[in-house]
Amino acid sequence: MHESFLPRPTPRARLAATGLALAAGGSLMAALFGLFHLASPTRWLEPTPELMELAASCQELPDRAGRLRCTQAVVAAYRDRHSRELHLAQSP
Repeated sequence: MHESFLPRPTPRARLAATGLALAAGGSLMAALFGLFHLASPTRWLEPTPELMELAASCQELPDRAGRLRCTQAVVAAYRDRHSRELHLAQSP
């Protein structure tokens, strides 16, 4: 039989160690999520009336592939225009 020279931790000590490990892991995940959130650009478009009207015109197309291409083109044009406007507003 194998004998250990270290005392076996009590159930209370094991529970405390498990809780601390979960808290440390959760804190690390929250910190990483926060850093990625701050570093990433905005990925979602605000559903403005203008954008909704442009996207609604795409829904009138008969085939799904055409609707998808139309929606992608509308979103790309909308983002390009607004990113240029934002860039011009920020330049001196």
